[in-house]
Amino acid sequence: MDKYALAYETQRGHGKTQVGAFLRGWDQPANMELVRLWRDDCLGDHAACEAGRFTVNPTPLPTRLIDVTDLDHPLLHETSNLTTGPYVALSYCWGQGKKFLTLKTNHQAFRSSIPATELPMTFKDALYTTNRLGYKYIWIDAICIIQDDSDDLAKELEHMHDIYRHADLTICAQGAPNTHAGLFHTRSPLSLNPIRVQLTLTVTDQGDSEAAFTTTRDVTLSGTCNGKDYLKPRGWILQEEVLTSRALVFGSQMSWKCTERELYETKPFHPSQGPFVPSTYAWGGTIFPIGGPVDKMRRCLFNLPGNVYENNAERQLGKFAAWCLMVEEYSDKELSFASDNLRALSALSAMFAEVYDASYLAGLWKEDIVMGLCWYVALNDRRTVSDTVLRQKAPSWTWASVGKVRIRFPCYSLSARHVPNHNYKAKRAEVVEAFCTSLDPLNTPAAPAATSSTAANWSLRLRAPMIKAVLRRDGTYTQWRHARSYGPTRGTGPNAFYESVERVAGVNSRFPALLLHPDNDDKIIGEAALDWDYNDAPSSSVPGGNPATALVTRSENRPPNDRQDTEVLCLPLYVWEFHPDLFTICLILIPHGAGSSSSSYARIGLGFLPRDKDHLTGSWSGHPTVECEIV
Repeated sequence: MDKYALAYETQRGHGKTQVGAFLRGWDQPANMELVRLWRDDCLGDHAACEAGRFTVNPTPLPTRLIDVTDLDHPLLHETSNLTTGPYVALSYCWGQGKKFLTLKTNHQAFRSSIPATELPMTFKDALYTTNRLGYKYIWIDAICIIQDDSDDLAKELEHMHDIYRHADLTICAQGAPNTHAGLFHTRSPLSLNPIRVQLTLTVTDQGDSEAAFTTTRDVTLSGTCNGKDYLKPRGWILQEEVLTSRALVFGSQMSWKCTERELYETKPFHPSQGPFVPSTYAWGGTIFPIGGPVDKMRRCLFNLPGNVYENNAERQLGKFAAWCLMVEEYSDKELSFASDNLRALSALSAMFAEVYDASYLAGLWKEDIVMGLCWYVALNDRRTVSDTVLRQKAPSWTWASVGKVRIRFPCYSLSARHVPNHNYKAKRAEVVEAFCTSLDPLNTPAAPAATSSTAANWSLRLRAPMIKAVLRRDGTYTQWRHARSYGPTRGTGPNAFYESVERVAGVNSRFPALLLHPDNDDKIIGEAALDWDYNDAPSSSVPGGNPATALVTRSENRPPNDRQDTEVLCLPLYVWEFHPDLFTICLILIPHGAGSSSSSYARIGLGFLPRDKDHLTGSWSGHPTVECEIV
């Protein structure tokens, strides 16, 4: 049996329209009709989607597109003679198996005809879908870019974000691990069939028993699970997700995503089918657009409904919060090359800078640099932190310097709240100078020639009080701290010393360490989240290259791999409330480079000093404000 049941009937206009069926084969007319219905509704009725469209006329076209007019004989079309025309793009995983590529040797032949019988199944299904939806052209990178031509690759990759940005629709092969898996799969219709149940709800008023009432209604229960997502782990996919106007997703069922709607075969229409309602939520003085990181960033870039703030200050916080939350999402994704860490966000950073007239600093923003510095390397990640060579190609203060690992911004977490009127605020860091001459220092040929702000490729100068502390890194504490991150496990015996550590809510560092009083190493004043496994690194990997100046290790009769104490400086950034406690978030710094001035430092981590354990009795005022450079 090919068909099980109609998915839904829905009231549209003055009549009923059948919107599709749960079919074993997705390449059926009823399913294509459902997609056309989704698309036409979006193009005709979605105000937010219209606001986010790029009204460039004519629509810019990629250099090449695949003409699918004849599915038996598709051809590679050079677009130089085309003035306009909607096209579809394909987002997919290359995966394992034989690759079908356009090369110098077959480029000219493909302009006459692409051998349809040799196409991998995902490409075949994408061409079929494009044709059935009434489009003439589709863009697939493997075919539309000459893969063994370095010049063509460089040219086309530079504009790839524009291709997804201007595509009328992007087909997402979410359920395909490689190009041979295809978009369409045989499935059991029973697994998607909605269930209609009757729910009875009784509402009582304890103060008035006669006010109780009972209501009964029929409810249709249907799942929105779309199976395993093979696209989500890809680092490059994030730009595609943000910039894509509308996406047709093939997983365990078909689904539709645009700015206003997220629809499924099992839930093919939004319950209200009414106008889009802008929505935000406020937390800790910051206004966030509702939705995931991709939705937030899209709204911020395109000033869409849902990106509504009461005043400009809230708008400023909201946009930078959206950026940092997007970086968190991006950091969980994979890249084949760690050097692409900034490159894979280049289109979004360029658009963000243009929309908000903001200054980009290698993954952070000058206008938000103090809060942007509040990042740390998080737990639940086995990927390797960048090696010394790559780490020294970027500023120590940017998250991009540590490579493709999990990054978190505690200052933008839902458990955190900035304390704007606290007496610490007057002593928090002030920005004197911040610049980075390269948009992507990870791919800049030469490292900085000097550490002074006039000669280096980047510099960050801050003015703030600084205090000395002792950084203790030992294996026993690391194990204890990681255990605490997963639950309320409490140590005994030698671990009792750690019980005085006051953990910051939601902060789970991959490389935890203790911060001790500089004159009393039995007194814990806070904890640190290191940027890399600092004490296990060889001397040559220490920032600045000279352990004599960059790392001062206190003499102790303990194995170095078990415990190491290092003198560091703490520079306050902000005071945050992680309910019910107050913490000073600070940079952990060490002197930078052999023979460098005492005012030049490198970042090695982020520190958290609880108010009641601050050895300065809750005030930084006893220490003079100094100006320092962080490289």
